[in-house]
Amino acid sequence: MANAFTSQLSFAAAGALGPTVNTFGGYATSILSLNAVQAANVSNTQRFKAALVQDYKTKLSSGSGVNIDEELSRMIVLQNAYAASARVIATASDMLKTLNDII
Repeated sequence: MANAFTSQLSFAAAGALGPTVNTFGGYATSILSLNAVQAANVSNTQRFKAALVQDYKTKLSSGSGVNIDEELSRMIVLQNAYAASARVIATASDMLKTLNDII
């Protein structure tokens, strides 16, 4: 049994591995090495595509001249100003109603 792991065997092509003559341990190392290389390639491709998407988003927002964060903060300021104006109008309406009731 021990000789089976150290003897040279012929392995047919499988997946991305070509036909080879190797030991079980050498062939397993080849499989693991190929998987590690493919995983690294996928990871690099994913990072590249994520950076590309972010770059396109930045170019789109700068090209349109709209900064989402700035517009949101302006909207909040306007919303607060509208609420304050509504309170002023409601108070003025109450005062006029009170004056009208007195007369």
